[in-house]
Amino acid sequence: MVYNVNDIPCNIKYTEKIYPKKSTIISPNEKNNSLFILVSGIATVFYEGKNGEVLNVYEHTALDFFGELEILSDRNEPLHVKAKTDCLVKIVSKENVLKWMKEDFNFNLYLINGICNKLLNDSDELVKLSLMSIKQRYFCSVERHFRICNLENLTKLQLCDEVKAPLRSINRIIKDNKSIIDYKNKKFIIIDMSGFVEIIRSF
Repeated sequence: MVYNVNDIPCNIKYTEKIYPKKSTIISPNEKNNSLFILVSGIATVFYEGKNGEVLNVYEHTALDFFGELEILSDRNEPLHVKAKTDCLVKIVSKENVLKWMKEDFNFNLYLINGICNKLLNDSDELVKLSLMSIKQRYFCSVERHFRICNLENLTKLQLCDEVKAPLRSINRIIKDNKSIIDYKNKKFIIIDMSGFVEIIRSF
């Protein structure tokens, strides 16, 4: 859906800011309570490992938005968002976003459309999983949950359902690849980010 982000109602307060190339827009070390509307530029969402490894999670272009999860859900642990190019961003607080949603139906459609597109992209990836080997499906499933910040909630039984493999096969894959993805205390943990990225890129 095309929405004119310049048509913000006059009673909705927001700030406009230019983020230079390579600067941080959202820090993973700070709680986020705002919606970011990208007017121009490209912004990259990524995870940075303890040893400096970087995994790109998503790339936003003009008229995309981010920060909605922290506003519309209980999650308040944002990923790192940086400006890949110079970015012009409109920043709207949670209070004003909710007020805007009450007053502007088209704004609601804009948000829903963006969220649905992200979900559809994830669904397309699930279809691709069915055409891969068990090992490939395992890595892609873990990558998908990591990308949507849900890896800590992934269970073996859920993984079996997504990968379409019995538990004994999943246990064997986990054992054979524990140097990259470990399973401890009933949680999956990526311990070798560079190795993980290399495998994902090989598919």
